[in-house]
Amino acid sequence: ACARCHDHLSEPIGAEDYYAFAGIFASVQHDYVTRGDHTLHIVSDAVLKNLRVFRNGDPEQAGELAPRRNIRLLSPHPDLDAYQDGSGRRELAAELTAPSNPLLARVMVNRVWGELFGRYLVETPSNFGQSGAPPTHPELLDYLACRFVENGWSVKWLVRELVSSATYRQERVQAGTPGLPLYAGMMRRRLTAEMIRDSMLFASRELSLDPPTQSLPASHLDNRNRTIYARFSRLERDGFLDEFDYPDPALHTPRRDSSITATQKLFLLNNDFVNQRAEKLAKGKKWVNPDHGVTALYRQLFARPPSDEERRIALRFLAAGGGTDRAW
Repeated sequence: ACARCHDHLSEPIGAEDYYAFAGIFASVQHDYVTRGDHTLHIVSDAVLKNLRVFRNGDPEQAGELAPRRNIRLLSPHPDLDAYQDGSGRRELAAELTAPSNPLLARVMVNRVWGELFGRYLVETPSNFGQSGAPPTHPELLDYLACRFVENGWSVKWLVRELVSSATYRQERVQAGTPGLPLYAGMMRRRLTAEMIRDSMLFASRELSLDPPTQSLPASHLDNRNRTIYARFSRLERDGFLDEFDYPDPALHTPRRDSSITATQKLFLLNNDFVNQRAEKLAKGKKWVNPDHGVTALYRQLFARPPSDEERRIALRFLAAGGGTDRAW
């Protein structure tokens, strides 16, 4: 964004780089084709364009043409004048995934590591430049990036490699070398907005694992599909997801916020979608022995039996409610 108006102040990226790169995407078109409730998003080359460099980002001050190409800093062929294969998307993809360009593999490895361990090897996951944070364990990052490429860029392989490692499976250690953060063990963390919604549907045994025939908002009361299939609007935020730190789809968000607010608790107590899942979960469960019922619900919800204190609280609550369906 800085290079849109001027040469970058801290990175070796010039304004010409910006417009040369932007020209690639200005040369494609987006089409939507509907077949049956299925809609296909098709991206194809359009009229090829080389953009002019806007001085100070002002379109009224258009300068020299910037031939379509990758940012020179990241290109294995920085001396080439322009891409020749249509819009240049294919050539850009080839350069990004070239064995001589380790950046993409490092970025991907860092993001998967951060999702699993709760901390990143590079704490600025969208900024590997001069102004970003340096890797805490550069040798580890390079090792995993090389192995990732050797194994066909398989994210499934990478996840298996990390979660089956001794580092991931050991207990989290607090002490260590001063100033060097430790990454041993999986860090417990809160569920994301999508996980919260999906887990409710899964617990009430309503979650559909099949791809939907139409896309509905996540908060739609008839939507039983995984949240990944939900319809997202850049203009109208979804109330359910927004309450639990879902990122703004109109912005680039390298990492999510994690907040704890009173409105989250009130939302879970009063929201229609949440109450419907609770009613579905309890419907038809007429336990003669409330103690057995509480144990069964805890196992279904949390994959564990209740603690003694949890059991006492639940039984006291049920007794106060007369053991009705509403109380369950």
